[in-house]
Amino acid sequence: MASVRDSIRMVETLAAELQIDCAFQRVPGYLYTEKASEVEDLRSELAAALAAGVAARDVDQIDLPFVVHGAIAFANQGQFDPYAYCSGLARFVDGDGSYVFEESRVAEVRDGQPCQVLLAGGAGEVIAPVAVMATHTVINDVLLFQPRIRAYRSYVYAFHSARAANGVTGLYWDMEDPYHYTRRAGDLIIIGGEDHRTGQEEDTEEPFERLAQYIRARFSDAEFINHWSAQFYEPADGLPYIGRYPERDRTYVATGFSGTGTTFGTLAAMIIADQILLRPNQYADLYDAGRSSILTGTVELIRENANLAVNAVKGFFKNETEGKIEDVPRGEGRVIWLDGEQVAVYRDEQGSFTMRSAVCTHAGCTVGWNNAEQSWDCPCHGGRFDRNGDVLEGPPVFPLRGLHEKKV
Repeated sequence: MASVRDSIRMVETLAAELQIDCAFQRVPGYLYTEKASEVEDLRSELAAALAAGVAARDVDQIDLPFVVHGAIAFANQGQFDPYAYCSGLARFVDGDGSYVFEESRVAEVRDGQPCQVLLAGGAGEVIAPVAVMATHTVINDVLLFQPRIRAYRSYVYAFHSARAANGVTGLYWDMEDPYHYTRRAGDLIIIGGEDHRTGQEEDTEEPFERLAQYIRARFSDAEFINHWSAQFYEPADGLPYIGRYPERDRTYVATGFSGTGTTFGTLAAMIIADQILLRPNQYADLYDAGRSSILTGTVELIRENANLAVNAVKGFFKNETEGKIEDVPRGEGRVIWLDGEQVAVYRDEQGSFTMRSAVCTHAGCTVGWNNAEQSWDCPCHGGRFDRNGDVLEGPPVFPLRGLHEKKV
């Protein structure tokens, strides 16, 4: 769509003008299928893209080292190193009224004249004429945005492969559900996928294993270098929420980027900057954070509320017998009932225990242990805490409470 093209163009322009060495290049993108049964679905995707004015064409072959049954090529996509790009942008924040504050966790954003950004633990505040909550997911919110965005974990491997030495020159994603994507980063190949709702996978090592099997079946000589997982948020109606926070005067929001954060983050900056400066923006209405689909009921919203209720109830009734902390394996975490309270118990390799309340401090759901990332993850809104109960990822802003500690 035009908004995405403009966002990519903005990244390209800034990288060139500010001389940011982020290896920006224009490459084709490919949606492909390995199944003959999906060719008709692929053609429907092509027809929809052409009807929307997207530059796309049907191709028979792509430079992946395995057989595909069809693909759609999208011209002039962008590929670059996002860390180098964002670091380069930060260096141009000159301090003349503009600053970058590191290691400053935000606990609350108060709308007003001026807005107040309060730091966790009473560490201080930042005061500004307007505030933008570009926080991956919205904090201090349970009823408005949280039911309308869904948190997912996604898994990635980086590897060497001689089979891919002369290929993998574009961006690739398949039609599987969950889908897989393939990229090149220098001499490494990066493949990701096996997405699932945060906190709703019993064994989080299994997605890594499934992804490794997927890679070995297509790149038989793969030499794995590293692997990791990440989190992203899907909006209920398919588009990010960007613009003024509903029912607030001077606070703006940008969330629900669906795993394409650099693209939509750039677009959010373009839209919100125009709104603050009272300039027209042709995409503001399309992504409006207060659009009717967020303020009224939708099928996705109904499903999400049902999912929330199911996981809240499931969390309350699981591990419903009295637990023994001695049964928790070393290097692992478990949720057990202890003296009438659900307790998140972590046992380190030396046998020492850390015990916190298992109730998420955001909306009261029960966290579960993520064995792959050694974290406590909430299945309702995607909040994550480290093994000691400190916040890793929003929307919660407070750590897991100590046992019998009162709510904040």
